[in-house]
Parts: sequence; structure tokens; C-alpha cells
Amino acid sequence: MGPRIPRTPRLGWASWSVIAGFAWVGAESGCSSQSAADRVVAGGSSSLAGSTGAGAASGGGATAGASGASGSVGADSSGGNTPSAGSGGNTAGSSGGSVGEEIVIQPRPSDEAFANPLAGFRPDLGNSNHYATLFRQYIKWNELENSESDGVDKIQAFSDAAWKDLPQKNAKVIPRVYLDWPGSGSYWPSDLTSGDFTSAAFKARLVRLITRLGQVWDKDARVAFIQTGLIGQWGEQHDPAPTGDLAAQMGAAFASAFPHKLLENRYPGAFSQPWGIYWDSFGCDQNAQMHALGSRYTSAPYEGEIAYDYCKPAGQSPLDDLSKPENTSKIVNLVRDFHTTALGWIADAPYESETAAGTDALQKAFGYRFVIDEARFPARAHAGSSLGLTLQITNTGSAPFYYRFPLEVSLLDSASHLPVWKGIADSVDVRAWLPGDAWDAAAQRYMTPAPSNQVSISLPLPAELASGEYLVAVTILDPASMLPAVRFAIANYFAGGRHPLGYLGVDVDATHREVDAAQFSSLAADTSLHY
Repeated sequence: MGPRIPRTPRLGWASWSVIAGFAWVGAESGCSSQSAADRVVAGGSSSLAGSTGAGAASGGGATAGASGASGSVGADSSGGNTPSAGSGGNTAGSSGGSVGEEIVIQPRPSDEAFANPLAGFRPDLGNSNHYATLFRQYIKWNELENSESDGVDKIQAFSDAAWKDLPQKNAKVIPRVYLDWPGSGSYWPSDLTSGDFTSAAFKARLVRLITRLGQVWDKDARVAFIQTGLIGQWGEQHDPAPTGDLAAQMGAAFASAFPHKLLENRYPGAFSQPWGIYWDSFGCDQNAQMHALGSRYTSAPYEGEIAYDYCKPAGQSPLDDLSKPENTSKIVNLVRDFHTTALGWIADAPYESETAAGTDALQKAFGYRFVIDEARFPARAHAGSSLGLTLQITNTGSAPFYYRFPLEVSLLDSASHLPVWKGIADSVDVRAWLPGDAWDAAAQRYMTPAPSNQVSISLPLPAELASGEYLVAVTILDPASMLPAVRFAIANYFAGGRHPLGYLGVDVDATHREVDAAQFSSLAADTSLHY
């Protein structure tokens, strides 16, 4: 309904091999550069790295092999880890590092709840939530187009005005266009007949609007997913539901208009396309239909809201669900069971002493939660040669990450912690890092555990790189800006978005191995990320 305003054991392995090039660049900024990575929020084509384990990887289906990556040299404006020596190595914490020695770091997982893009609590645009990076927006059709003479520029102007503040908040929107709101009114264009869903004139305008929405929104980095809406009360595609012919016409129009954005519809089976679902009566009806979708969650997001005015799977209100542990536990189990990326309405609960524990527990269950279990890299490298890095990564969350955001490897200045060199692992596909499946509420684990993903990277270092001791760091970038966006749930973290793994000597022996935990920042406290 429309709102009224532990770790699991490992199973299977996935591996990627990355060979990369490099280029020189200047300082990081919020400039709008486009990554070559595909299926990104800013646009691209679909291709996918292979994976083994629970479920199938999302989108595309091409197995990643050794492909190009880019690197750069320039400048950027709490916990611990367990280091050990590799073959022929020294004991943890000792000084020096010889050529051929391998450093092995096992970062401590973070127990913090923190904001990450494209997952979590999802209030309506204009409302707030302690962790929100996703916002739904209801949009009246006649706000975008009130007559046939209105142009696509009206949609662009509306979007720019409504979403201008999202990039600075590292936030994105899920828009839904609707025609009718019970008890409020109808918002049809002035030259169409209200309630007429069958005429040729309506169908032609419907297809034209969808096409225009794609022209404006498909490559807009501020847009997360698209709720297809339009038909029925609140755009929930019921009362009335689209007929078979209308659903086919809508489905084809949306699929054509949005080759890059992920789409969602209200009810499983209502459209032939394998879209995501906005489940606006979450957890208390159509549960069997959602389970019947099988592994669709691996490539399409499930989100929605708890309909407190219709059916309630646990408590009577958002406050009731997040202040009482027994209610929070029920919601967390449903989120885990249905691989849920985000929920609204429950997001309206205030973040205060009585709700903090419940809010934190639910935020940690939503969507993806990537943990670096282990990192391996040489103790010493040469300028002009390759830097090898191998990561073991597990998604301990409930859902995948649904767009191909690029993985960055960097060398940080050991004093300032600013990047001196950066490289992009182009063929690493973060969408393939799947969660477990078949949630067991009693055991509090997935019966099919999340796979451990081995990511092997080789990046050429520039010959001009100065000798010295550097910190090896990783992050996941938003391709709209190529700035850090997605954080790993590990203690090794510096404010600004990068995760330092350990020390590397370039043409010298490093005097350190592990990073002093006193230098780490809180994931939850860092609100500096933007795109």
C-alpha cells in the first residue's frame, strides 16, 4: 500500500584474473566521468564475471577473463587485522620485506551498522533516516506531462529540481509515476480521460511517457531503480491491474527505454520480464509467490514497504518494530529469507535510544555486506613492474549489489593517507559476490552458505613511482564520479572511503606490515562520501 507520507561457512569459489594498464591523472574530484564498467547506474552494457556457489550471477553472463584495467598517479584532496608472513616471510609485525615475500592480512570484520549506497532503510524523498542512501519518490504523471505539447525538457527540469541534493548525500532515488491516489485525487494529463486505460490514445501516451522517462532517467546517476508504477491505486498496479495486453505493452516499452537501469513491478507474474519487485505489503502476503521466483534475487532487487495500514508481519508501527527485540527479529528474518535490499515506512522510526539497537540490526541485514576475509600481496615491488593482489571476499548480507561498480586498488602515502597511485580492476564484477540462500531462522544462518570469492589482480605500477613505503588500499567507486562509494564491512578503514590493508615497499624494504588499528576510522561516523 502507499505510505501515508556467526559468519556463515564458505562454499564454492569464484575467481577473476585481472591484467591492467595505467595512466596519469590529477587530483580526485566530483567530476562526472564515465567508467567502462557495465550495467552501472550511469549506464553501460551488460557483461558478467563467472561465480560458483549459491545462485547464479546477475546480468549479462559473459565470463570475465584477463582484460584491461586502468591506473593513475595523483593526489586526493577502529579495529585491527591479523597479518602473517607468506612463503619465506617474517613473523607478524617484524620490520623489512624482501622481494618474493608475501604478506597475508586477515582484516577483522566490523560489527558496525553503517550507510552504504543502494541498500538499507528507504524513506520517501523529503523524509529522513539515520542510514538512508535510498529514497522513493512518488511522482504525479501531470507533474511531468500535462498535455501532449509538453516536451522531455519538462521531465528533465522536474528531476533536476527534485534530486539536486542527492549526490552530496551519496544518495539515490527510486521514482514511481502514478495517476491515482485514493482519497487525494487523480493526476491525469488534462487532455486524457481519467480512468481510461483502454483507449488507443492512452496507450500511445503511455508508451511515449515511458520512452521519455528512459531518455532522462536511464543514465542519470541519481536514479537507483525504477518502480514501473503508473497503473492502479498509488501506482501499485492493482485496482485496476494492467490487462494482459497493457502489461505486454508496458513491459516492452520499459525494457526498451531502460537498458541500463534495473526495473521493478509490484506483483510477481504480472509482467513477463524478470524484473525486481516493490513489495508494498512486505512479509504478510504473497510470501509464497516471492519464494516461487527462485534465484531472481541474484539479478533483480526486492524492496518495498511494510504496510502498517493493511497487514503487519510483526509490530503495529515502525516504532513498535524497532524498539521491541522480538519484533525486530521477525523483520530481520523476513529480510534475510526474501533477500531484501531495502524497505520503507519502517524507515520512519526515529533513531533514538529505544530504537537504535533494532535499527542497527536491521540495517546490517539489508542488502549486501562485503567482508574481506584475506588479502595477499608482496612485501616489496618495483616501480615499472606489476603489483599483485589477491582478495578473498564474502557477502555476509542478504542480497547482491546490483550494478557493476568498479573496484579500485591504490597505494596511499603512509603519512597523509592520500592516494599516490590508483588502478581500476576492470574485469572484477562485484555483482557476482552473492549472499547465501535458504535462511534458517532458528539457526540464524543460510543453509546454502555464501560463496567465498577469490579476486586475483595484477596492476602495472608506473616507472615514475617514487621509492618508499606505501599502504595498499581498496575501495569500490561510484562510476558517475569515480569516487569511493561502497564500503567493506571491515575494521580497516580510513575516512573518505578507502580500506588500508597493509604496507608495501616500492624499491625499498617496508618497515611495517600491518596498519596500526589506532589509525582506523569509524564506518558509521564517516558521512563524507559523495559522487
